[in-house]
Parts: sequence; structure tokens; C-alpha cells
Amino acid sequence: MSTYNFGSVTALVSASFFMFLEDPRKFLKNVKLRLARDQKFPVPKFFSSAMPVRHGESIPRQLVRNGDISSGLELIHLNRIKYLPDTFFYLAWKQQLGILESELPAVDSKWFHSKEITVLHFLTNSLPFTTSGYSLRSHSILSAQIELGIQTEAVTRYGYPADIGKLFRKNSQTINNVRYTRIVPWIWNPRIESRIHYTVEELKRIVKLKEISILHTTTGGFNALIVARVASQKGVPWIYEVRGAPESTWLSKISMKNQAMAMKSEFFLKSQYAELRAMQAADAVVVLSETHKAELESRGVSSAKITVIPNGIDEEYINREFDQQSIRTELDLPPGRLIGSVSSLVGYEGFEYLIRALLNLSSDTYVVLVGDGEERSRLIQLAEELGVSERVILPGLVDRRHAWKWYAALDVFVIPRIDSDVTRKITPIKGVLAQALGIPVVGSDLPAIREVTGNLGYYFAPGKVDELVKALELAGKNSRRSENLNWAKQRTWRKNAEAYKVLYENLLSP
Repeated sequence: MSTYNFGSVTALVSASFFMFLEDPRKFLKNVKLRLARDQKFPVPKFFSSAMPVRHGESIPRQLVRNGDISSGLELIHLNRIKYLPDTFFYLAWKQQLGILESELPAVDSKWFHSKEITVLHFLTNSLPFTTSGYSLRSHSILSAQIELGIQTEAVTRYGYPADIGKLFRKNSQTINNVRYTRIVPWIWNPRIESRIHYTVEELKRIVKLKEISILHTTTGGFNALIVARVASQKGVPWIYEVRGAPESTWLSKISMKNQAMAMKSEFFLKSQYAELRAMQAADAVVVLSETHKAELESRGVSSAKITVIPNGIDEEYINREFDQQSIRTELDLPPGRLIGSVSSLVGYEGFEYLIRALLNLSSDTYVVLVGDGEERSRLIQLAEELGVSERVILPGLVDRRHAWKWYAALDVFVIPRIDSDVTRKITPIKGVLAQALGIPVVGSDLPAIREVTGNLGYYFAPGKVDELVKALELAGKNSRRSENLNWAKQRTWRKNAEAYKVLYENLLSP
């Protein structure tokens, strides 16, 4: 441990302490998941499977979980002795509620004019500690911008990666050509406003030191609030890149029968409005699809402010030659038909339907799901219950440098997302790489998925296993290889970097 940055150790310990006080169940669940992902450490019996169950929670916590924040907090406030164990939960959510209601400061646009483009990207997480669609898009954008000659700085959120249980050796690290700077104090501060102030001061220091002319951040509103304050105090424009919808992601975890009520909850409505305030306050908004742009316009965001910059791929993968059988041998995959995905294993991805489809597919068909997430254990359990566990392969996280091989090994790449508010408008990052490698794509018939795949996939009604099976059969007969390759050529990170450069230049032009 002596080789690690001492500050990362103290930050991790103090963050763990306060997170445990705030929500013991959530904290222990996250620790269990972290240990389960790391094969070096077996999961102790102490972290039993019953740990995350919610039925033992207090009524105020249940109210807050269901989106009724004020009622839950008021109940704790009026019964302090009865709900003494919920004190830190109360304090944390009272602060969170204040953040959701915070106004963003305005920036005087007359200060913007600058000849030099120097961009500071403020990120929620990054490689190598988090491997996800978010971190991969961030890294690809940064790398492509640097190659195009744009001066960039990348800074991650307060406490990261110590707050997810990761230690590090230096406060900055370079991956390929991208340097990431960490904002990690020695001691984690439980007060949200103090964390915001600390982050703002650190970003202001970097803005001055690196002569930053543009600030660029991403979803959610917490990032926007921080960057808006820095922009206001330093007189620089800022961009809000909407890669998701926090309120919709929260909603996707609510059972379908309760979603209509959840959409009227305090948390959903205030989160939604906080995102809208951020988009309206930003000098420019970036979205990943025309579908999402149209949705934001309907909510009152100016069309002139929105730029669509989709997910992309590295040019090296377009029409890349490979021997699929050799790759399968290298990856120790079985002979037969392989269908699957490379993705975070979360509920709204809908992978349970792909596993259920195995019951109606030939016995030599295997499902390969590369990645990790909170749904992993449930998917394993489902495969066992259906008696198809030997035909479901979950290799976990893989080296991102070789992730393309898992795409190339597949006969069909599948995006079986459920039909929800977030999946209808937010495009996944993964499909284009499969298309570039000539692998046919099967996806749920959702606007965002049709758009990201150029209408070149084989689509089925979300959640309909019989239709999924038919789509898989059609994809097996026709890969649409040439059409997919032509589509992928239009979706490269290089082209995206050029689009960002135009956006930056427009922001700084007189």
C-alpha cells in the first residue's frame, strides 16, 4: 500500500466511513459487488445475499427511495429519536434536495472572445478505473481532439476514484495521449456544498494555469452546477453534453406498474427540471442523437443551442480484416453460433430477454455478454433457473484494447434494451463498432437504436422474445455488411472531433 498516493488512502477510508453512516445497506451492497468483481478476493460470508433487501428499511427511507424526498425527511425530522439511525441519511438527502433546487449563475458572454481554443473537460469518471460507455466516449473524444490539435485538459469529479474504492499513485495519469487530473482531498467532506466549493476552486486554479477558454462537462446537473459557477467567475463559456437523463435512469429501476406514479414524484420532477435549467443556462448543448434533440426542443431548449454529435468508433476498425475462428480460439469460446453484446450489465439493457431466447434457439447457440454491472448475478441466476447456464458466457470486464475481438467473435451483436424513457432517447455506444466489423446488429425497435444503427439492423418489439428470435434468424441470413460498413465510416471519432472544433470556434467567435 505504500506505493499508493497516501491521500488516496485517507480519502478512501474517510469516504467509506461517511457513506456507511449515510446508507449502510447501499454501502455494503457496493462493497459486495466490488469484491465479487475482483477475483483476488472472495466475497466474505458477512456480505450475504440478503444484505441489499429493502424490506427492513425505515418508512422515511422507503419514501425517499420512491421519490417523495420531502415527506421522508419531514418524518425523520418530526421523529428524531425513533429514526435516530437515519440521521446521516437525513442530512445527506436534505443537502441533495438543496442541490436539485439550486439556480445556476449566468455568464457574461462579452468576455468570451478568444483566438486560442483550450478546453477543460470536467468528467464524472474515466479510464482506467471505470470502463463504461461514458468513460470510453470521453476518452475517445479527448484523444481525437488532441490528435486534431485542440488543447485539452481532463479533470474528474471530487473524490474519484477513491470514492469507488480505487487507490491510485499520482494525482494525474496519462492514458495513451490523454492526461487525467484527479481532485481528491485528504479527507472526504460529507457536506455537498463544501465538496462543490473545493472542486470549483481547483477548477479555477486549472483554468488560470492552463489559460482555459472553454469549459465542457457532461450529465448530470451536479456537474453543470460546478462548471456554471467556474464559468461565471472566470468569464468563459461552457458546454453541457447531455449523455443521459438522470431522472429517466432512476425511473428505469422502478417496476413498470409503479412508473406512472414515479414520474409524478418529487425526485423525478425536480431532477428533470434541474437538467432543463442546466441546458438553458449552458452556452451550448451537445446531444448524441436527433431523437434526443427533438425531445429537448419540445421541452423548451433552443434548437440553435443544440449540436448533435453521435457516438463513434476509431477509424482503424472500419473494414478491419480478422480471422473469426482464430479469435474464438484465442478467447476460448465454444464452437457454434455466438450472439451477444459488450456492455454494462444493467437492467434497462434487457439482457434477460436474450437469455430467455435461448429456449427457442438451437442447442449450439450461446449468449456472450461481456462486461459487468449490478445485473450480472441476476442474469447468472436466470440462466440457472432456465437450465441454460452452460450456454451463457459472462467473461466480465476485459482489456479495452482487445474488446474489439469480442465483437468480432460474435455472429450477431444484440442490443435488447427495454422500452423506457431513457432508452427511447439515449443512444448506446456499442452498435457502431459491430457494424464497422461487419457483424449484423439486432436491436429493440426504439427510436434511439434505429438512429444509432442507421436503420440497418434487425428490430423487434422490446421485451418480445418470440420477435427477438425471428430477428436473430433474419440477421443470420443477411449481415448487410456493405451497408453497415458505409454507415460506420460516417461515425468516427475523428469526424466528431472536427464537429467539436467547429462548435468551440463558434462559441469564441466575435
